[in-house]
Amino acid sequence: MLRKSWFAAATVFLLAGSALAGTFGKVVSIGGHASDVALDEPRGVLYIANFTANRIEIMSLQSNTIQTSLNVAAQPSAVSVSPDGHWLLVAHYGNNAAPASPTNGLTLIDLRNNYAKQVFVLPDPPMGLAFGANNRALVVTTKNFLIFDPAGSISVLTSIAAQAAKSLPVPAQNFPPNIVAASVASSPDGQFIWGFGDTLEFRYTVSTGALDSSMYTSSPAMAPRTVSVSADGSFATLGWTLKDSNLYNLAQFPNAGGTLNIGTTQIDSSRHLIYSQMSPASASSVPPPVLQINDDDNLTVRESLSLPENTAGKSTLKRDGSIMYAVSDSGVLVLPVGSLNQWPRLAASVEDLVFRGNFCDRTVGTQTFVVTDPGGAALVLFQAR
Repeated sequence: MLRKSWFAAATVFLLAGSALAGTFGKVVSIGGHASDVALDEPRGVLYIANFTANRIEIMSLQSNTIQTSLNVAAQPSAVSVSPDGHWLLVAHYGNNAAPASPTNGLTLIDLRNNYAKQVFVLPDPPMGLAFGANNRALVVTTKNFLIFDPAGSISVLTSIAAQAAKSLPVPAQNFPPNIVAASVASSPDGQFIWGFGDTLEFRYTVSTGALDSSMYTSSPAMAPRTVSVSADGSFATLGWTLKDSNLYNLAQFPNAGGTLNIGTTQIDSSRHLIYSQMSPASASSVPPPVLQINDDDNLTVRESLSLPENTAGKSTLKRDGSIMYAVSDSGVLVLPVGSLNQWPRLAASVEDLVFRGNFCDRTVGTQTFVVTDPGGAALVLFQAR
């Protein structure tokens, strides 16, 4: 199997009439490091937690520009919108060292009342949160699972056997996923909430209050530090793993490097796809950022798209699957994944070419393959020797 031969032949033809591949998507810079995003489609906005600037940026979905910003307490690390559209809940990660920082807490923002804010101090650092279909939020701290009711009550669901986050201080130049060592996300219907930290992974059923969890060890680190949940909550991506409802591995993204602040995953159940970027396994040669399109059952790679910069944690998808919004190095990447056919791409008719040698036949072996634009714009024939 001479994979290099046909790549070399293809290169000769392509260099004669084309330039380097373009990138897919648009970067929206926020002047800080984003740590989480929450989609509010009825209002046509995306809420972005600006971890270093202590703000919630509000981005217009129509213009992909920042409309306004809300000043909040220090280090907003996670955000979630209630299903009824009334509340935006923000987690603030202070520190995990004794004595606990008074900046560990929650900010509840009233989206129907001119962004009025209420602040709730927590005894332990919140690592992640997500609203369920009942308009109550599951909040995960370093010690407890909490249920937060926007009416103002906080109750303990259960405790965590061991701390799931690394202790600060952490060098200030670290990105938010390196500091806030957990991620939490709900299924699109709000019936299930999944999450994981450094040593703990869990699945919470909103209707019954049942919490299934397990401790784990991982090498490399379970990265990227992000969660994406299928439409029915039956499976999810946790870092570089694909898990079923029993928290068993269904598949693993290959050659993951374990860098917490590089990459993302996002399940598109309507198309049975997963959009993903993984950090490279080798630190000696860092490739340009690439978004892969995988099958959602076995992670088979269908396409690879060059990105303008690395994704860097949480992402979210519009309900119609048209646009994906991902935390990135300088803010947020806007990725129109639902209209890929409007972007010029290349796809080969075969993945590999096999040449079988014959001592009696000294003629040059040739095989033909076709390179097409999946959107239907072009078709080119190549011959490999």
